[in-house]
Amino acid sequence: MTDPASTFYRRLKTFQLTDLLVQIGDLSKLLFENDNSVIEVPYTQTVGPYRRKRTMTVTAWWLVDIAYYAIQNTHDFAPSVPTRQDLMQIYSDYLQFDEKRTKQTLGTSPATEDLMTYLFGLSEKTFWYQELFKTKGRFNRDVELLEIVPTKVGSDIDVNEIIVESTGFNIRQFRKLLLALFTASLKQADLSTLTENGTAVRFDPVLTKDNLMRVVEMYSADYSEYRSSSLNENYFLVKPIVRTLHHRYVAISPFLLSRKMYDGVFWQIRDFFHTKTTGDRQRFTNGFGKLFEGYVENLLNHYLPPEQYQHIDQSGERVADWIISSPNYTLIVEQKSTVMSLMLRTPYADTQIFEDYQERLVEAVEQLDSSESRYCDNPGANPKLILLYDEILMAENILRDKIVALANDRIENHENYFFVHIDDFEHLMQILSENPNTFDQIMNYKIIVAPSNPGEGQEFYQIIPRFYDKGNLYIHNVINHYDKYLAG
Repeated sequence: MTDPASTFYRRLKTFQLTDLLVQIGDLSKLLFENDNSVIEVPYTQTVGPYRRKRTMTVTAWWLVDIAYYAIQNTHDFAPSVPTRQDLMQIYSDYLQFDEKRTKQTLGTSPATEDLMTYLFGLSEKTFWYQELFKTKGRFNRDVELLEIVPTKVGSDIDVNEIIVESTGFNIRQFRKLLLALFTASLKQADLSTLTENGTAVRFDPVLTKDNLMRVVEMYSADYSEYRSSSLNENYFLVKPIVRTLHHRYVAISPFLLSRKMYDGVFWQIRDFFHTKTTGDRQRFTNGFGKLFEGYVENLLNHYLPPEQYQHIDQSGERVADWIISSPNYTLIVEQKSTVMSLMLRTPYADTQIFEDYQERLVEAVEQLDSSESRYCDNPGANPKLILLYDEILMAENILRDKIVALANDRIENHENYFFVHIDDFEHLMQILSENPNTFDQIMNYKIIVAPSNPGEGQEFYQIIPRFYDKGNLYIHNVINHYDKYLAG
């Protein structure tokens, strides 16, 4: 039997690399234009003298993986120029290759830890592609966190100064250029032929072709960088534009550039500190944690009266951040601003990196337990929320039981620990403000009903719509920075 890896690699070596990357970029653009990360793509399969019309289920994330393997296995002097039909055959070969790789990784009876690592990485790799509807909200939150909150709570990090130093543009100019770059990627995968847009320049003088190409260069890498990066295919999350041998710039996927549009500023700041000393890296961790805390405080100020929530005075002790009251519950909230390593956003993540990340979440459980014992009546019965800035898309389904089990010997109270992403927390505070009884119904379901109905969804974003039909107004209306940026 032919080895799927050999078949996949051999077919890749047939085609010129730049043209294959453009084909991948164009098909990725088609998916984005259809507002879907998974679509059926028609193609014609040739078998001997016969031509058959087929369709292939194509996903945005596997196209990015194929681009990575193309860079690893072929070059610009290969004999053939690929067509869409050729790309569909390559895609089919890749699926067989990945299926075998998964079986080799997990075996026929995978250990629980191996399966959890695989499912966690797969969800982190793929789910964000399926959430285009969250792009605007994520943009709004990032602007609020990095531009507005520092003016209200103060910050040890001068965000604008860092962006100017690292990019040559102030923060608002840089965001506008990221928006423009994303828009350009929707028109063409090959960004080498960008032309001056007079309308854009009249809208904002910073939006010149030269400035846009400076940002293109900033987010591009040559073949050797992809081939040598320890991030493997996830290096595209860092550098989503390929600089080819002949200095063409190919945007592999508008999905990747939509992500840069909302988190590009954050990663510029994070990388600025992480290229420096350990002390500088800790300064970023502390500074960003303070900004996240300020963001949550502004959220609570907006929705709740002061007597309904309390910031816990930590005074150097390992306790949680907030206590929030509803008619029937006392919530204890511990914020975690940690952003997971890109090396975890793959089904084939290093087990040790995953274990280190879990330990940080175990610390949150310990802090919640300590706070409940000190500040709450009826210890054990209160909802204890680990509030995440970085979205773990299957935290309740995959991680929660493991994290609590790891903390088992370090805590007194073992029940009612839940993960909640900031998006759902914003939504919950809106509900608590508008209808406290509905909020309590959600909490009651989460604590009592959901554990016995695992097939019906454990995450808060799956539970909230059962009781409440409005969306998250805070992220879309209250802090609507996206529309303000578009208005100039």
